[in-house]
Amino acid sequence: MSEVEIKENVNRLNKLYNNFLKGMNVYYSIIPDKNYFMQDGLYPVMEYDTLVDIMCENMTYAEYIDVFSELKLSDYYKTDTHWRQENILPVVEKLGQTMGSYVKE
Repeated sequence: MSEVEIKENVNRLNKLYNNFLKGMNVYYSIIPDKNYFMQDGLYPVMEYDTLVDIMCENMTYAEYIDVFSELKLSDYYKTDTHWRQENILPVVEKLGQTMGSYVKE
């Protein structure tokens, strides 16, 4: 993880906000990959705490929605690092609740 690259990307998001979204409610979330939950030393794990800190410090106009607690290792495929779509509902509910929208079953 490169803090410089993260800050460059945040600057791009800030430009988008200033040019097109100023005054609107803006939200964002960071979705951890499977390795975050494994942390077995075999695979590199991104420094998510640092990523969240940089984003929160530099995107004060947007509300961060923390979904880390809504996910677990079993929400990812066993054979690769992708998130299983059938396990998306808890995250969708958290996002919706924070943004004032609710999922109808």
